[in-house]
Amino acid sequence: MENKEKLQKTHFSDYAFSLFFENYPHAIIEVNPDGEILNANPASTQIFQRSHTELKNNSLFNFIKPEKKDEFSAYLQKEAGNINTNLKLRNQFIPVDITFNRIDNPELNTLLIHLKTIHKNKYSACLYTVNQSSEKKAIPGEAKSKIVELKNLNRNLQNELKFLNEELIQTKKDLKKLHDLAEMLPEIVFEAEKNGKITYMNQRGIEILGYSREELFNVVNIWQIISVPGTHITNSELKDYFLKKSEYPQECYLVGKSKIKIPVEIHVSTNGNNSGDFNGFRGIILDITKRKEYEDKIRYLSFHDKLTGLYNRAYFEEELKRLDNKRKLPISIIIGDVNNLKLINDSFGHQQGDNLLRNIAGVLKSCFRKSDVISRWGGDEFSITLPNTTIEKGSEIITRIKKECKKKSTLTLPLSISMGIAAKNNMSEDINGVVREAESKMYHSKLINKQTTDNSIINSLEKALQERKYETKEYRQSFIDCAAQFGRLLKLGKKEMKDLRLLAMICDIGKIAISEEIIMKKGWLSEIEWQEIKKHPEIGFRIARTSPELAHIANEILHHHEFWNGKGYPNSLKGTQIPLLSRIIHIVNAYQAMIHERPYRRALSKKEAVRELEKGKGIQFDPELITKFVAMVA
Repeated sequence: MENKEKLQKTHFSDYAFSLFFENYPHAIIEVNPDGEILNANPASTQIFQRSHTELKNNSLFNFIKPEKKDEFSAYLQKEAGNINTNLKLRNQFIPVDITFNRIDNPELNTLLIHLKTIHKNKYSACLYTVNQSSEKKAIPGEAKSKIVELKNLNRNLQNELKFLNEELIQTKKDLKKLHDLAEMLPEIVFEAEKNGKITYMNQRGIEILGYSREELFNVVNIWQIISVPGTHITNSELKDYFLKKSEYPQECYLVGKSKIKIPVEIHVSTNGNNSGDFNGFRGIILDITKRKEYEDKIRYLSFHDKLTGLYNRAYFEEELKRLDNKRKLPISIIIGDVNNLKLINDSFGHQQGDNLLRNIAGVLKSCFRKSDVISRWGGDEFSITLPNTTIEKGSEIITRIKKECKKKSTLTLPLSISMGIAAKNNMSEDINGVVREAESKMYHSKLINKQTTDNSIINSLEKALQERKYETKEYRQSFIDCAAQFGRLLKLGKKEMKDLRLLAMICDIGKIAISEEIIMKKGWLSEIEWQEIKKHPEIGFRIARTSPELAHIANEILHHHEFWNGKGYPNSLKGTQIPLLSRIIHIVNAYQAMIHERPYRRALSKKEAVRELEKGKGIQFDPELITKFVAMVA
């Protein structure tokens, strides 16, 4: 550190002397002990009447009469050894009592005054023209005048040097602040020479790159840690890149010791010396890993469906334009629509509906090639573009999809999708017309198979309910038979009897969406659990409403737990506001539940069950109907 400060002070001292040397109005020359002129200021050329180049290639002895040469040479040799000591002790300019006559103008006396020792065996001398007279007595007065002038100049130089030293101290403080700030920054700060040698890297850069400071400054260069994506550029091209021949900021990769590429954004400026010549770079490197991840996510979401992971409609339409060329013919388009999505949403909630869509998407991905574009076209619709595929081949794929859906279906989540296909076989056909044709075929297929599809899912839900072992097949048959017997007793019409049987079969279908843990719980239900149970009429209502075979009894399903006194659920209907079939099935349901074993209690005898029914007369049950039912079962 001391050597560094000493070097800096020497630099400023030399700078101050150079100002003095070049601008002093009187002649100054630098000579060695042999009299060789090493340098001369501009004023010297006037005194010696020689150019600067001629003076530097000359000897001081060439301007002195031969008889004075030995005397002057001995003087120079002598003073070379002690003038530095004298200057150091006195800290002032020292006059030297020696004059000589110039050989080119013997009449002109010249006074030599020592000014400064440059280094060992070399010092500066100052030459002053005194006058055109050869009288020596005029010289001392002139010398005194010049010495005073030199002292004043020295004082000014010392003041300037003091100012420069103060500036140096302040600059060092400012540099330390900048260094501390650079070390604290979360970004990478670096500086490099024009050949790529790294001269500075802050702590953040060292941590990210994984190199030691010694490796960064002595082994690795800037070109080895910078990589431009998608290119194999040379060091010279990277240099041009750094010279802002490209628009800034630029995105690159930072390559650390582990060879892992880190996405970064780089801001670079060039360094220049005092002459303005380019000698290196400095810059800031920002780690943009998180930003790139976010951009990739945005890019992915802009062309993908978040729920299924398939492409979205925007991507489908873009790819349709790209693939619509002669090389891709024939192009087949398949449009599919998921069956019973609304029923699943209404029965089990949208979460289960989402599972249905995801499972259908999984089936589609397993049945198509990587070159095929599978997209979620809308809410429950999917579209597939098959380049270089005939309509016959596409139809085979549709058959495979249906088989795969059946294979992966469950009772509570049956997979079914209606599909239509059309193909473009020549360039004269409009690709959008082909899409419309495929969509039209899909709707036609959906319409034809609707009843089969609806029945299939209802049957699946019934089986799922039975498999819970809450309602056995025997229990359900006993329920149906009891309802039919009561209907006949009431002399219901043919249509009403048919509806009553259907209602007995599926009145509790909504329980399929209630947690099995609650349905099969042993012991009393909590208030929260009871509220869940009370939702099953509404769920059953929504299920029935989606099926043409059940829609006409949807209201009866909704109200089959209403009480005569208006304290039932879900709508608190009262008396005859409750549909007749709902009042009938409510009595049958209560009786059958009592005489069969339940997870939370034993089965009651018929006598005990009748007694409980009579307690609810005019309160829970229609009083007229309960009287007739009790008479029937007794």
